[in-house]
Amino acid sequence: MKVKIITASILLFAVLVLFRPVVDNDFGWHYRYGEYIFNNHKILRENTFSYITPAYQWANSYWLSDALIYVLYKYTGQVAFSLILSLLFALFSIRLFMNVTDRISAGVVGVFLGAVILYPYLGWYNITARPLFYSSIFMLLLVYILQFEEKYIKYLPLMFLIWVNMHADFMLGLFVFGVYTIFRILEMYRVKKVNFILITSALLSVLITLVNPYGILLWETLLKETNPYQFDLISEWLPLSTKGSQVVYISNTLIAGFIMASVAAYALTKDKKSLWLIPVTAFFFLFSFRSLYFTRTLLLVGILSLVYVWGFIFVSLKDVVGIRNRKPLKILTAYLLVVLFLVSLRSFTSNMELSTGMRVWEKKDYPVAAVTYIKTNVLEGQMFNNYNWGGYLIWQLPEYKTFIDGRMTSWRDNSGYSVLEDYINMTYYPDKYVDKIDGYVAAHNIGWALDKKGSKFTNFLIKEKGWVQVYEDESAVLLIKPPNP
Repeated sequence: MKVKIITASILLFAVLVLFRPVVDNDFGWHYRYGEYIFNNHKILRENTFSYITPAYQWANSYWLSDALIYVLYKYTGQVAFSLILSLLFALFSIRLFMNVTDRISAGVVGVFLGAVILYPYLGWYNITARPLFYSSIFMLLLVYILQFEEKYIKYLPLMFLIWVNMHADFMLGLFVFGVYTIFRILEMYRVKKVNFILITSALLSVLITLVNPYGILLWETLLKETNPYQFDLISEWLPLSTKGSQVVYISNTLIAGFIMASVAAYALTKDKKSLWLIPVTAFFFLFSFRSLYFTRTLLLVGILSLVYVWGFIFVSLKDVVGIRNRKPLKILTAYLLVVLFLVSLRSFTSNMELSTGMRVWEKKDYPVAAVTYIKTNVLEGQMFNNYNWGGYLIWQLPEYKTFIDGRMTSWRDNSGYSVLEDYINMTYYPDKYVDKIDGYVAAHNIGWALDKKGSKFTNFLIKEKGWVQVYEDESAVLLIKPPNP
């Protein structure tokens, strides 16, 4: 009974920590894609949300996730939407944590460590607002099967069939499965015995990723996203050192190192079948310094080893301490649970307050009031918008098409043209690219611009091009192009 109470307490803690208001740069276009699929019963292939490159054929690897996001958000509301997904992830991951240890007490401490280390990261990522949520579940399940339940490997092609239609991280899943398979093939060579189920499952897992609405075009689209240009511009692809203070960077680095050390301890103390974990985790550990994105993957790949190792250590210490000396440990455990609950409850109540209406979007400096102004005033011509607001505008201002949004970071035509590169050049260095600005305005009938208050680009348009400011608030300014002379 006590174990159940502790586990239930950690589950509650996990849900409270994971819960976040729905706010993300790309949520809007994910929602609209899902809406199109739901209403038209077909996949959206054309670029209907932007007036730039309207004929561009983009393979949306998130189409199934988008449909689920739309249905859940529309029919449950933003609060229930986040609560449902937070509870789902908490139940799923804690169940895995409890399964990786042989004794209940080890499972409890494993759940505790997993909750403390994993959930704040995933909560910080606000995964419930993104298709990344589903990919995180698939990655945890993949590692769990490879590490603890090899008998289920034969079902992995089915998982990859779903994964490829929900999120692009299926490629990272294939990498993990590939390293595992290579180690197993080396073992087959040593023992002179072939595991046909494993080899067949690995090959089918790769081939089955072609079973998607776009076929090979999906792979071509994702390979384009490996272009290094956007890696230096998009927030989640930047190094962790660019986020927050130096203290945050050091603490996150230490946690990543703790995960890596736990994986190494697990792999080296188990049989040789676990050695594949070391190069996989080392890969994501090293890349986590280059890109924040891989920090999440490192945690997902290594968290089960951490749960196992520290659960074992806890049981060993418990046995050494003896029955008579366990009372202080029980008191400390109860104290920690109370502290965790109070801290997570405070976070939850704060986030719950922000989940009403558009409050969280206003707090994050999205142009909420500016969109209200635009809806009540007739504006002539096309819109030029801030890149970070593209997804929000697709969602909240569907009557206007965007200039650029989060889908378009890697879009390049056969000539190498990239709207992202032009956007960066025009907004960062408008005085050097004035001809390009004039060319876009003339070619696409751009009549107004919505950008952040005080931006270099809007100041340039006002001072050098005579654009007129008709609206301003704490986050946004709206400019109108002057009439042609």
